[in-house]
Amino acid sequence: MILALEVDQMQKQRSASLEIEASAADIAVGMEEQFSMFTTASNCEEAPSMDDRLSFAKFVLITLVVLGHFIEAYSKAGNQVATVIMHLIYSFHVPAFVLISGYYSKDLTSARRRKLLSGLVLPYVILQPLFCVAYTGLFYGTDDSETQDGMMTQNWSLMSGRRDWNFLYPFAHLWYLISLLCMRIWLPFALEMKYTVWFHMILGCLVGYNDSVGRFLSIHRTVVLLPYFIAGRLLEESGALLRPVGIKLKFTAFFFVLLQVAGSVLASQVDVPLDIWFRADSYAKVLGGYSSYGGLVQLGCYVWTAMCLTSFFTILHVATERKTSYISIAVKETEKVDGSRNQRNREESSWRDSLVLKLAFWGRQSMYVYILHMAVLMLMAKFGYY
Repeated sequence: MILALEVDQMQKQRSASLEIEASAADIAVGMEEQFSMFTTASNCEEAPSMDDRLSFAKFVLITLVVLGHFIEAYSKAGNQVATVIMHLIYSFHVPAFVLISGYYSKDLTSARRRKLLSGLVLPYVILQPLFCVAYTGLFYGTDDSETQDGMMTQNWSLMSGRRDWNFLYPFAHLWYLISLLCMRIWLPFALEMKYTVWFHMILGCLVGYNDSVGRFLSIHRTVVLLPYFIAGRLLEESGALLRPVGIKLKFTAFFFVLLQVAGSVLASQVDVPLDIWFRADSYAKVLGGYSSYGGLVQLGCYVWTAMCLTSFFTILHVATERKTSYISIAVKETEKVDGSRNQRNREESSWRDSLVLKLAFWGRQSMYVYILHMAVLMLMAKFGYY
């Protein structure tokens, strides 16, 4: 009898123990669900990947490219606001594009070599004569008389002469196709060098002293922009691009933005030539009597552009990062979480992610926009809308 009571008591204790374990498991699951709700954004929403974030950056940059080309005629006409904007955006938008292109550059396999031919060489071979012939017909006329001076606007021409074009001198914006091809081919050799970014920065400072290079096959621009392309590749290898940033870097980026705006206003006031940002011609042509200081000017441009790129990619990270709210179990036990506030944060994050993904789609089409937007400007100018 006593033995039976002991067995019965043991069974009750075992049942109670199992109930306690089950309750503890349910509590743990519930706490894990609550914890995951606050440590991650809504999992049902797709978060922008690194590729999406850089494509979003390309959307922003191609918008600045189109804006810069649109207001260039106004700047040449003496519009001060247009000049300030051009100093501001031309100081970094092309280097940022080049850096992103370098980031995506991989080893030149046979498939990638074929892609270079189909994506850069073939478009250039087709578009170069098309744009030159179209521009000649629109702004020089079809006869040999000089009744038209080739000016797209009253103060802006994309060609210096009726027949002054061939494949060795890219038309207007098509220089980027040739430069990108040359940088892509040179990259494997550049990566074999020590201190390769510094070495190519020195080359970029020296190339402007050669008056014979200029716009021939866009060599001048290619040499000056190579450090950004190489830096993009090195950032990809190190994984340093768009890393989480601290509050100090955010404040530094904000300070840099203010400095860039102030510097652009000052540059427009003292008539700093915009051509220093075009990176296309020799120092003698751009700086005139100050050409002997060209290397120092280009070095200053490198420093200024590095500051601008720091600001741009920091702001890009802040704008596209997925925000998270953290809560520990200990805090949860002692503090009450504001559920409506966290729900609002998740909705805000979801809306922002959706916008980034939509604009990233258009960023992936940036090359088409880059190629065709100049044709739109030419037609607008011809028919009096620009």
